Amino acid sequence: MNKHLISLLAILLTTAAIAHQHETAVVPAAEKAVGAQLGIDGPTETKGVEYARKLGSIDLGEEFSPMKGFVMRMREVSLAPGGQVAVHQHTSRPGMAYILEGEAVEYRSDEAEPQVRKAGDAAIESSGIIHWWINKGSVSARVVIVDILKEEDA
Repeated sequence: MNKHLISLLAILLTTAAIAHQHETAVVPAAEKAVGAQLGIDGPTETKGVEYARKLGSIDLGEEFSPMKGFVMRMREVSLAPGGQVAVHQHTSRPGMAYILEGEAVEYRSDEAEPQVRKAGDAAIESSGIIHWWINKGSVSARVVIVDILKEEDA
């Protein structure tokens, strides 16, 4: 095989691997660390994320001057059967999740019982909420998430 072709393939594979790692990051490391520090009984690792695709964002400082440095972001996340999102605490990152397909169980600090979220359901994730998700179903759970966060974290 041509050495230039091999080099090109290596570059493409490396780029795809880096993009995949970035695309599947769902929980900020600092939020996951808070969950661990508090000793919350939940999964410590996120796994089974098929993709986390950014759909768009709005610079909130352009819309409302007191919101300078913050963005509103929209993502679509797909969680495979058996997948989970690690326990974390929303720290100055309020958000909303809308289930498009499938279902997932959400465990929350403000609910006594786990909540089964099905297609058409929404979950409100205000700052301070500690929660995690597990897909116990047989199909992928597709979710649209809208959150507000610091521009540098977007």
